[in-house]
Amino acid sequence: MASVALHGTGFEYSEDGSGEPLVFVHGSASDYRTWQGQHAAFARHFRTIVYSRRYHWPNEPIPAGVDYSMAGHVEDLKALLHLLDAAPAHLVGHSYAELLGSGFSALRADQVRSVQAPTLLVTGARSVDLFHRLTDRLDALLLHAERVEIPNALHSVHEDNASAYNAAVLGFLARHR
Repeated sequence: MASVALHGTGFEYSEDGSGEPLVFVHGSASDYRTWQGQHAAFARHFRTIVYSRRYHWPNEPIPAGVDYSMAGHVEDLKALLHLLDAAPAHLVGHSYAELLGSGFSALRADQVRSVQAPTLLVTGARSVDLFHRLTDRLDALLLHAERVEIPNALHSVHEDNASAYNAAVLGFLARHR
């Protein structure tokens, strides 16, 4: 792992591969390690970057009284892409990070390759009904969205069935390059 300072805070990250940048952004209940099943597989096709977001292991924990701010995470992603000369990049997010990626794309469309392509909505076949209903609603709202359900997977689809997840996302990216 390498380390960079962004907005006065240290961030751990790792990169591998070459080509178009693809940044994996983890959800709130995890860190960069959640993408172990994807990093090497995607590095055969892209310059992959995984990082731990602000206040996530192995970075410093959140201090008492400090806000866990979406705007702060968006600014951190912007700074990371700039510092690593990785913009425009494909963004692959899980859970909270999908919202973070959407917010970032809306504010900084010039730094995201995937904004011109359709959105891939991924759910686990064994996810709780709430996630299926949310995906149904997103599918109805998003123009040109594609949808895939990963078998034998719960909410952490990329961990529960990495091979099926990798095939779905790599296939999506190949169709929309």
